[in-house]
Amino acid sequence: MEQFNLALTHEIKHMQDIFPVLTDRQRQLYFDDARYNIERFNSLAFTKSYINTYFAEDAYNHFMNTKGILFYASEKMRRVIQNSDDPQVKKLYDEWREMKYQLAQAYLLAEEERKFRKIVIEELEDESHELEKSLAQKISAFSEGNQASYHAWQEVSNSLNERTAAVDIISYRNYSVSQQDTTMTQGFEDQYNYIAMVIKTDSSFTPVRLSQSLDLEKGFTRYRNALKYGVQDKTSYAIFWKPIHEHLNGIESVRFAPDGIYHKMNPSVYYNTDNEKYIMDTYDIVNVTSAKDLIFSEEKDFSFKASIFGNPDFSTLQLDYSLKQLPGAEREASAITDILDVRRWKTSTYYFKDATEERVKSVANPGVLHLATHGYFDDDPNHENPLNSSGLFLSTTNPDQEDGMLTAYEAMNLSLEETNAVILAACETGLGTVQNGEGVFGLQRALLVAGSQNIVLSLVKINDEAAMNFMKLFYQQLIELREPHQAFFQARKAFKENDPNPYNWGAYILVSKS
Repeated sequence: MEQFNLALTHEIKHMQDIFPVLTDRQRQLYFDDARYNIERFNSLAFTKSYINTYFAEDAYNHFMNTKGILFYASEKMRRVIQNSDDPQVKKLYDEWREMKYQLAQAYLLAEEERKFRKIVIEELEDESHELEKSLAQKISAFSEGNQASYHAWQEVSNSLNERTAAVDIISYRNYSVSQQDTTMTQGFEDQYNYIAMVIKTDSSFTPVRLSQSLDLEKGFTRYRNALKYGVQDKTSYAIFWKPIHEHLNGIESVRFAPDGIYHKMNPSVYYNTDNEKYIMDTYDIVNVTSAKDLIFSEEKDFSFKASIFGNPDFSTLQLDYSLKQLPGAEREASAITDILDVRRWKTSTYYFKDATEERVKSVANPGVLHLATHGYFDDDPNHENPLNSSGLFLSTTNPDQEDGMLTAYEAMNLSLEETNAVILAACETGLGTVQNGEGVFGLQRALLVAGSQNIVLSLVKINDEAAMNFMKLFYQQLIELREPHQAFFQARKAFKENDPNPYNWGAYILVSKS
């Protein structure tokens, strides 16, 4: 166990060091191998024999240093490029971005259409990878003094204040070995187990065992049905949160890093039958990619500039189905513009034919980017690229250049480095392909990579009136408080007072880097 632990530590440090000079595809292949070893170590470290030893702490450190590592690698490359004074680096980056846009369009075409246009996916991928490799090698030349560091949970503890806790969920499988006669069989079991790491100030670290995935899947079905049919949910709290809550006495704010099935739920709507309160009445929950985010947390200057898109013209899209227009989204965007204009914000608002994919891609660092449109999510595990499985529908004036579908893959390349918040006023924009240990490959991951500090998004479908009421409250709070976290929670509190249905007030979550 000791040697396994030491070898894994070295493997992770080596992976962090070489990631800047690998392409996305090479990083994925390397990480797949490392993830296997990490999960094997977890299956040992989280047993009764080791759960209260330093092996469990080291297992968490390994997990924390690799959770979202593909996300962090993309973000680090982007950050270094933005700070570079080398014009050749920026030129290469622009060429790579353009190639990724072309790839994103090609992925969405049917095979027959690709042949007709003489598009060969493999050639585009190879060209993109070569550009990325050249770019990464140039980056390493001037960032050698900024090598990745291996972080420990104590650093997370030191970043928290007395009334804030970090809760990091880990899903893992048991690794079993059996022998029958001369044949040995070994491998991971199908069923996932869950453990929560609760971190507080003063070097407080507590592993908390949670239910197995079979129980959680049944619990999730009850959770979803209770919200859908407006029935009081009396089971989710006990299944998903009570063991964690018992270690959060005196806590007012939780930085929550979900994994596995926890990505699909909003803990704020869990109802505690013991005190007859929702979790949101006890503490605020902010989603993060990893508790490691808190170590690097930094505040951005608040910007009074907003780009608002509402009710794109869907008739221009070449789809096999039709999309209903969203007059409610247009009214919502108009109402928000009025709220901001009164306070003399610099707003740019685009409706219908003007709400194009091209215009969204040209937006440069607004303080707030608001997108009121249809979202989509295709949970197909065989998708060529999971970042193409979710996105937003927009207008297009040139279908040959832009298809009107802003995929998460394309959204990664938006210019949002100085953006305080992206507001996704579309249904189910928080969904995406869940990969345990990495996070949700969807819009939220893409927009964080693009640079946004915060994202407000929905996990369920919500009616127009409820959506507009929440958004108006949010922006009224934002112009007063000038801080997205406080604005979000104050707006939700006010919204809940007028609409007690948790399906509505609990539809939105806040995802942040801090």
